[in-house]
Amino acid sequence: MTERVFIGNDAGVFKMRLSRPGVDARNAAVEQCSIHEEKQRPLMYLQQGYASVPPGGTVTVNLGRSFAFPPVVILKHESHQLMAITARLSLSAGTMQLIARANNVGSLVKYVVMAPQ
Repeated sequence: MTERVFIGNDAGVFKMRLSRPGVDARNAAVEQCSIHEEKQRPLMYLQQGYASVPPGGTVTVNLGRSFAFPPVVILKHESHQLMAITARLSLSAGTMQLIARANNVGSLVKYVVMAPQ
């Protein structure tokens, strides 16, 4: 099993890395990391919008691109309370499914998606 996160001293060199699946973070090349101490990868705004998710229903949102690493997704329910909505990402398809529990009343959800450059 690979260790995808490494933060610490590696033979006198500080490293802070998050690698792709199957790649050991400590020895990963820059191209194999979403976070690497030698390059900055700030999060960039990609998309935001609203989706009306019916009780027990699913809404699919097209994010317009595929991803090598999961983007950051922020969800906010219209009531500003804890919500019974789950986001499921398909990295290769570039889609996000918003899924509501069956016992949930209908929900208007705002989403914001950000990813490294």
